[in-house]
Amino acid sequence: MSSTSFIPALRFKKLTKLYDFILRITFPENKIKKALIKQLQLEGTETILDFSCGTGTLPIMIKDGFPEVNIIGIDVDDEIFAIAEKKVLEKKLLIQLRKYDGENLPFTRHQPFDKIVSSLVFHHLPTVTKRKFSTNYTT
Repeated sequence: MSSTSFIPALRFKKLTKLYDFILRITFPENKIKKALIKQLQLEGTETILDFSCGTGTLPIMIKDGFPEVNIIGIDVDDEIFAIAEKKVLEKKLLIQLRKYDGENLPFTRHQPFDKIVSSLVFHHLPTVTKRKFSTNYTT
């Protein structure tokens, strides 16, 4: 999977700028992400990776609830990534966002994360990418 062959959010690139709005009116995103955050059982000092952070909603929600968490979000989609950057800047939150090319994660092999979280993406990934990620980047 390379950055040129990914499936855009909502399947069509022209819908990317409407992603947050469409999800808000058609999907219980907030409820689902709150439940996901609860499952993380955060203490507040962890280093967390949001794999495929999309428009940044989940990392923002995590940081709002746990200001001391070190959170890094990665995504392959340039347009969706730009939306995330804008949202993080507007909220003035310390969230690291890094571009991901769809093949090589933007970390060293031994970059430790206490927890890795993701939502609404794994069904888009080939099995080999899932295995590579989980084998190399969990503690």
